[in-house]
Amino acid sequence: MHANAPGQAGLEKTADFVNYILALATGSLVFSAELIKKDYPMSAGARDLILASWLLLAVSIFCGILAYMRIPVMISEANHDLEDKFMTVPGRIQQIAFLFGMLFLGLALAILLWNRSLNNSETKSETKKDCSPCVIQSPAGA
Repeated sequence: MHANAPGQAGLEKTADFVNYILALATGSLVFSAELIKKDYPMSAGARDLILASWLLLAVSIFCGILAYMRIPVMISEANHDLEDKFMTVPGRIQQIAFLFGMLFLGLALAILLWNRSLNNSETKSETKKDCSPCVIQSPAGA
């Protein structure tokens, strides 16, 4: 049992790493889905980058699940080979898809922020300030 402990510890660390990337990819996908609910001016390039990032993050999540599913099977079989093809192939695809998915999402966010007009955000906040006293005064006058 002690001879296999380092190999099993390596698999457990691998499972942790796969799990972290899986959580980050899922969170990024959910976060970026909120972008389409907002009234941001979105160029065609930003839209294409967001769609590409969603595809890559979904691939990362899928491959992360595949790699994560393989690890308990390997531990139960006492197979501590960190180069197991059923774990490393989806694991590498997960990492590469996550890297490019985050890169594309970051570029899309940069484009959205670059195209966002500061005057539009100030106008909306001033409009809200102007209307709120009207709303407060009309019930008091009734």
